[in-house]
Amino acid sequence: IGTTRIKVTNEKCSYPLYIIVQVVDPIAASSCPYIQVTQPVLNLVESTSWTTVSAELVGGSVDDQKNIIWSSSDTTILEAYGQNGVGKVRAKASGICYLTVSHVKAPYEQKILCICDKASSKEYSISVDCQNIISIKPNAGDQQITAQLVNGTTVDKYNFNWSLDVFNIVSLTY
Repeated sequence: IGTTRIKVTNEKCSYPLYIIVQVVDPIAASSCPYIQVTQPVLNLVESTSWTTVSAELVGGSVDDQKNIIWSSSDTTILEAYGQNGVGKVRAKASGICYLTVSHVKAPYEQKILCICDKASSKEYSISVDCQNIISIKPNAGDQQITAQLVNGTTVDKYNFNWSLDVFNIVSLTY
């Protein structure tokens, strides 16, 4: 039982992708809430309309959903604001930054990679076939995660690096 992060990198990507793995006992889940977002990566085009993003404090009460905090790691690139579990973002300039979703009761903040492009540019990002938070029970068995390099080629699948920040909670084979 515990929480760890998987870090996925690729030599063509400027920023890593983080996946939070939380091994929980269903009874104890309410004592360690975590933030779950609908999209781990956002591709935005500079100077367009607002994009809606959703988040939820899993394990929190209904009243806790009112205290979700939304912020941009670089306000010159990305405008962000939110109310409760709904955030709004808009690219102000081209670049890459993070939309951070946090809550005082969650031990880890959730970061959404925001790739803000001009209409004609092409950037790389990492996408996975699961949520950025994986919640499992102890001894639950193996789970598979597949990563893809967005705007990459099929050969790029061999260039990912995977790592954990806490090794005694889950076993990682890649």
